[in-house]
Amino acid sequence: MFVVLTVCLVLGHTGRSSNGSGPCVFRGWVPSGKGALLPEPARGPEISAEPAMSLGQDAARDRPPGRRHLLASELQRAGLRTPKLLGNVMLAPHCVCPAMPSPTPDPQTPSSEPQSGSTPSGDPAPPPGLSAAESQRLLSAAAHTRQVLLSVVEDQRAAVEALRQSEERFRNLVERSPDWIWEVDADARFTYASPRVRQLLGFSPEEIVGRTPFEFMPSEWGERARKWAARMSATHEPFAGIEAHYLHRDGRLVIVESSGSPSFGADGQWTGYRGIFRDITQRIAAEKALRLRGAALEAAANAIVITDRSGRIEWANPAFTTLSGWAVEEAVGRTPGEILRSGKQDADFFQRMWGTILAGRVWRGEIVNRRKDGSLRTEQMTITPLRDAGGAIAHFIAIKQDITEQKAFEAQSRQGQRMEVIGTLAGGIAHDLNNILAPVLMVTGVLREKLRDQEDQALLEMMEREAQRGASIIKQLLTFGRGAEGQRAIVQPRHILKDVVLMLQETLPREIDVRHQLPAKLWPILADATQLHQVVLNLCVNARDAMPHGGELNVVAENVHIAEGDALLPANAAPGSYVRVEVRDTGSGIDPQIRHRIFDPFFTTKPIGKGTGLGLSTVLAIMQQHGGFITVDSEPGQGAAFKAHFPAAPEESVPLPAPPPPAPAAARGNELIMVVDDEQNVRDVTRAVLERYGYRVVTAVNGQDAIVQFISRRTEVRLVLTDLMMPVMNGLALIKWLRELAPDIPVVAMTGLEDPGPAEELGRFGVAGTMAKPFTAVVLLETVARRLGLPVPPA
Repeated sequence: MFVVLTVCLVLGHTGRSSNGSGPCVFRGWVPSGKGALLPEPARGPEISAEPAMSLGQDAARDRPPGRRHLLASELQRAGLRTPKLLGNVMLAPHCVCPAMPSPTPDPQTPSSEPQSGSTPSGDPAPPPGLSAAESQRLLSAAAHTRQVLLSVVEDQRAAVEALRQSEERFRNLVERSPDWIWEVDADARFTYASPRVRQLLGFSPEEIVGRTPFEFMPSEWGERARKWAARMSATHEPFAGIEAHYLHRDGRLVIVESSGSPSFGADGQWTGYRGIFRDITQRIAAEKALRLRGAALEAAANAIVITDRSGRIEWANPAFTTLSGWAVEEAVGRTPGEILRSGKQDADFFQRMWGTILAGRVWRGEIVNRRKDGSLRTEQMTITPLRDAGGAIAHFIAIKQDITEQKAFEAQSRQGQRMEVIGTLAGGIAHDLNNILAPVLMVTGVLREKLRDQEDQALLEMMEREAQRGASIIKQLLTFGRGAEGQRAIVQPRHILKDVVLMLQETLPREIDVRHQLPAKLWPILADATQLHQVVLNLCVNARDAMPHGGELNVVAENVHIAEGDALLPANAAPGSYVRVEVRDTGSGIDPQIRHRIFDPFFTTKPIGKGTGLGLSTVLAIMQQHGGFITVDSEPGQGAAFKAHFPAAPEESVPLPAPPPPAPAAARGNELIMVVDDEQNVRDVTRAVLERYGYRVVTAVNGQDAIVQFISRRTEVRLVLTDLMMPVMNGLALIKWLRELAPDIPVVAMTGLEDPGPAEELGRFGVAGTMAKPFTAVVLLETVARRLGLPVPPA
């Protein structure tokens, strides 16, 4: 006899349906007609749990691990087998039923079972053939199994919820990511595009899917990317940080950075790539701007230095090295004061500067710094504080400009202005001095004819020579004062050198002993006498500055012949004969580190305001213009010797010294000559010379006086001799009036100045040349005779 035990997990009932009649029918299972239960046709994936079947919180909390395994164990312990093993136990979602063949009931046997299917006490009646203990054991096992089954159901439900939350989380990450997340197949066609593509390129994901990346790129980038994608298709390697250019729907360029990894199917076959595109357009633009700013800083002509708050250098541009002589690597980590301080600024200067920048204000000013080679440079500097994100001063940036040359130009300009004033003053002085010397020279000529004694002649010759020397000095003063340049001519350097030596002996401090060695037979040179004078004078002044406490200055000249290949001959000089002029001192000498720079314009080691740095550069320029060269020998503490080499001129080209002027010739007539000059001595001496030789003379003190007298005697006057620089009416104005009154009257102009301007204007009024004061009686008489058309006697 088989006993059918049905343990019902639905509503906690066993053996009966929920309405208490009929066979036990479980949800999801139906009777097979053979005493077994078969699965009910599927109604959907959902699993419902009745309230009476739900587990309490304690049961849920006490669920042991491995519930499915525990379920199988419990079923086996209860003598049941799982459906997976095709046993007689059929598991519905809500019940466990061991199915056994039902015995045929015996109608003869009265049923002692209550109709209700329960014992009088109300407890379920044990199935026939089972003891109460066995029945209780099975019911306990069934209750425990029900708990395990419900735990499995809740685990499934939790897994489904976790999967849903995971999918939602990752969907949010993908859809809200600032990067465009994409997936392409093996043909490089997009199979997925996140919504970010709309902001990145202006296309919707639907417009992207099915198309290749190359379709959204500029043509040149598309071809490049296609070739790169072909290589990646062969290697299946991941990639990162690849830059690519795309075109936005509106046509603007979008630069992205791409990273991706290969994707594979369940069978291990490569299916494409998935990855991200990050928009780096702004970053690229910022990097480009940063590179541009960096290049600008590197290429800036001004020196730029960045320091930390304490003043230690962290960065400097190449212009800093050019300005200071210090390499950036040498300067980093050190303060400017450690490497540049010159000692020209006191502590108060730096205290004020630091007080300004530490207060957050910009400092501007000039500072004298010392280069690595020891030379001093004047810099115009601006220091700006830089603040960090919190507003605290973290760095300083200094921008420095070398204004040494500018300061020298300013000094030169001031010096030029002073020289212009001196030139104007010199013009007035020269006029007066020449007026003083003019009577002296004219009188000596007259006295030479009267005084025939040899000693008297010697005295007159000395007087005339000194007057001529005075006139030469005045001429030189005008040349230097006005910056005029003379013409090159064959000159004897000995005479110029002697003049320079005499000037130095009179003007240099007594502590400096000026000596000279000037041979009588120096070769002549083709030179501008003024520039030769300037060369020697500049070298001597430089030597004076090198001996602040006195010393010895030597000016030595000699003839030298320099052959081809001689070590003394520079590369750009020709071999041959030279006159060497050496200026040697016993001063401090020249530092070897700066010797190569001493001829550079504006280079000077003298204190600010003590020199312009143009002296030696001017010397070098003059020497090069004359086809010569200059060398220097010096050792620190042992003085210096500058040797200027002037190319010698052929001996026969030197003009012979002019003989003393002959005595004035005899009188040639009695023409009336008008002499116009504001200096009475000049008028009187000129009148005496002319009258001595037969001329009649009428004098006037200025142009206005001359016009009055000329009008009264216009038919008698044959020649007008007038000074140009006079009060009331000058000589030029007088000549203009004379050309109106008597266009053909001869006029001779006298001047104590050498100004080509009036000479050009005089030519337009028929005045051929001028007579420069001071002049001799011979020059006066010869000039008057020529203008009157009289024969000039031979000298």
